[in-house]
Amino acid sequence: LLNYVAEWGIPAKDCLFPFPISLNDRAFVKELFKRYQLKSGEVLAIAPGGKRSTNLWPVARFTEIARRWVGNGGQAIIIGGPSDYASGESIKSGGNGAIVNLCGQTSLLQAIELLSRCHIFVGNDSGPVHMAAAVGIPCVVAYTASQLPWHWAPWGKNHRLIRKAVRCSPCFLTECPENNLCLTEVSVDEVWNAVQETIAARSLLPS
Repeated sequence: LLNYVAEWGIPAKDCLFPFPISLNDRAFVKELFKRYQLKSGEVLAIAPGGKRSTNLWPVARFTEIARRWVGNGGQAIIIGGPSDYASGESIKSGGNGAIVNLCGQTSLLQAIELLSRCHIFVGNDSGPVHMAAAVGIPCVVAYTASQLPWHWAPWGKNHRLIRKAVRCSPCFLTECPENNLCLTEVSVDEVWNAVQETIAARSLLPS
């Protein structure tokens, strides 16, 4: 889209994403960090939800990613709407108290403020990944093959999108007759390795 704008003679080299986050929202998020004893520098953000079922990586695999993260001494938060709460509780169960389920507990702007305090994001091809990218944290995404490759990729660099070009892609369907083949082929190890590789240069993996 920026290329189209540039063709019209309008300079469009980069994007800034200023969000009208109020002092009250910042205070709310600060209190959440205090309440759950979250430490900036160790927090992984997970967003297991999405508008379309064809965009959803299995929740059990997010649970394993969270378990590995906290096993390295980190902490994790789960963000999403009220409909994601049950998924958040499932992921939380693998964390021995180091995973906090915040699904349905924040406004949109509060969730953005939360993400700005995290160090890496793992999620689906959905809205929260764009929120995370907008505040500048690296993202690892189990990326659906139901759409064109990278057509709606998150803005910026340092992101890892794991996409499987299966026989039926792109299908443009909102419900998959193949049990979400393109996403079930994305393994936990692939996502975890991408997490490690994404943050290794920045020394962000808890130790």
